[in-house]
Amino acid sequence: MKLLYSIIISIVYIYPLCADDLKKPHLIKSFKFNQSAASSGDAVYQFKLAQNYFNGVGVKKNIKQALHFYKLAVAQGNSDAQNSLGYLYKNGIGVIKNNKEAIRLFKLSIDQGNRSAMGHLAHSFANGIGVKQDHKEAARLYKLSADLGSDWSKNALGYLYQNGKGVEKDLNKAFLLYKSAADNGFDIAQGNLGFLHENGIGVKQDYKEAARLYKLSA
Repeated sequence: MKLLYSIIISIVYIYPLCADDLKKPHLIKSFKFNQSAASSGDAVYQFKLAQNYFNGVGVKKNIKQALHFYKLAVAQGNSDAQNSLGYLYKNGIGVIKNNKEAIRLFKLSIDQGNRSAMGHLAHSFANGIGVKQDHKEAARLYKLSADLGSDWSKNALGYLYQNGKGVEKDLNKAFLLYKSAADNGFDIAQGNLGFLHENGIGVKQDYKEAARLYKLSA
């Protein structure tokens, strides 16, 4: 089975909603509360309102409105909004793709200790997106993010240790990082851990355990 490696880390949460979810009273109530609080200039609720619009939670999805409120929150230095807006610029969602601006926003967010932004910037360094490719710097940032509890970054750092990219190859560390994320229910890490068990990489070969993990990750 192909190794499942994903290092896209984002605070822009995507919720699997259907049209009926827009009508659920508690979601509408939450949206209206965020809307009211945001109107008073509260950056935290401007960010939360942007999330409502981006994901279509309690209101019809509206990327233009999401951008508007992300930018208002960014203007007040909100780290989550900086990270989210950076993600949109990096991926060209609702805006013209601009990796330079994405990097700038990620760095501002990181200065405030945002673990998700650390992962996004690490991904940029790992892949040479908007910056010169540097696996060593990617590993450093992933470790910072992983130490703050990011399962995405644990998985990504595990991949770097498994393949000796930016760090000395260490299958035991790769195993432990995958396992830590997998134990928290992170599906991609479960798949990667299954791959190690299936192929006896850094661990005794165990098809039964591999099958169990693959089933969890499916």
